[in-house]
Amino acid sequence: MNEHTFTIFLHASPLIVNLGKGAFALVGYEASPQEIEARQLPRERFKPISDYGWDSSGRLMVALRLSANTLYTGFFPVPSQISEYVQGEFDLLDVEGVTLGHIRIKGCNGWSLRQLFRRQGGEPGDAFTLTFDLQSRRTVISFDEADR
Repeated sequence: MNEHTFTIFLHASPLIVNLGKGAFALVGYEASPQEIEARQLPRERFKPISDYGWDSSGRLMVALRLSANTLYTGFFPVPSQISEYVQGEFDLLDVEGVTLGHIRIKGCNGWSLRQLFRRQGGEPGDAFTLTFDLQSRRTVISFDEADR
């Protein structure tokens, strides 16, 4: 069973009660507020978008940090201030020019990075940059070597 299906069953179970933020118990279990707080999962406390703007070559770039959600789904945020420029599909390349696939952007959401992160690895908090060449519809992804 994959993680998504498990989560759906967990939240719909008649035998399990959600105590909050990833803390669960069997129905009828009496937990103190201190026990519940100690068992809750921490929330991610960082902004996934680190920076964005035009680089010296006239390309649009977005610096991001991986979240657990991005690793699991392959979706990533696009700043609303620049989203109108990067709508649609882009070829995805690494810094050496090797084609890695395609990414798609609609509104303030981009996707199609899941398989890349599965192959390349990655952990929440790792930094990467997407640099968009709007004329050729190509995007170069680079990873911060300090995080690799």
